Amino acid sequence: MKGSGKAILICYIFLPVFLLICGNAHSQAPKVSARLDSSGILIGQQFHLFLEAQAPAAGTNIVWPQVPDTFNHLIVVTRGQIDTVRQQNLATYRQSITLTGFDSGIWKIPAFPFRVLTAAGQVSPDSVSTDSLQIYVNTVPVDTTKPFKPIKEIRQVPFNIWDYWYILLGVLVLVLLIIA
Repeated sequence: MKGSGKAILICYIFLPVFLLICGNAHSQAPKVSARLDSSGILIGQQFHLFLEAQAPAAGTNIVWPQVPDTFNHLIVVTRGQIDTVRQQNLATYRQSITLTGFDSGIWKIPAFPFRVLTAAGQVSPDSVSTDSLQIYVNTVPVDTTKPFKPIKEIRQVPFNIWDYWYILLGVLVLVLLIIA
């Protein structure tokens, strides 16, 4: 019975304490994610890529990835500011990037690496990357059952003298100055 008493003591006291310590250490590791607001767009439409990183607020610096202006047939339209939210001992960083595409197909958005710097400025082994994503760029649907429409003729814009009043006023002032 004495051996089973020690086993119970280990199971009920030491094991939960060990799991609590290991779980707390794991929760301090940086986490990054990337997500899209759409899985598919029409050619030329815009969509958003959301990047997010979470790390301990003290003693850790996140080096944000450099997103190129163009990659894999996609174009960056705008980059939002990196927002920071600090809650207790956790800092959350977020950025929204607006993208568009002008070539149809399924295009891959690569994984973006986030480097983690320790308080001493060393690159941490906890440096992490986001998952890669895909976006489907569709062509504009064309109804081939309808006939093509003819090219329209060039229309003449009617002449209106009052569209040029500022020129007439300038000529009138110039003539008055010459006469004077």
